[in-house]
Amino acid sequence: MKHAITIVKKLNGELASLQNWCQVNKLEISIDKTKFMFFFHKAHDIRLGNIPKVYIGDKKVERVFSFKCLGVWLDPTMSFNNHLVAVNSKVSSAVGKLYSVKRLISF
Repeated sequence: MKHAITIVKKLNGELASLQNWCQVNKLEISIDKTKFMFFFHKAHDIRLGNIPKVYIGDKKVERVFSFKCLGVWLDPTMSFNNHLVAVNSKVSSAVGKLYSVKRLISF
């Protein structure tokens, strides 16, 4: 938990620097699209811990426990369970559609 607090403090400082740089260069960070996630080993589960909030300026950044990045669902323990569930659902749907059109196709 102590490391998480240190990480968040450092992250908030870096985000403040990033925001200052963006303002100087007339750019804007889309806070609504910005999320953060802690990655950790299952043995060090910190999901329920009292972790400080992450801010960009005066706006809080949302903490998530599952996030889709470049088509892959990530979770804090990198178990890929959420990704496997999503892929399984898509494959099942495709197989069901193929099965329904099977009678229309002759070999």
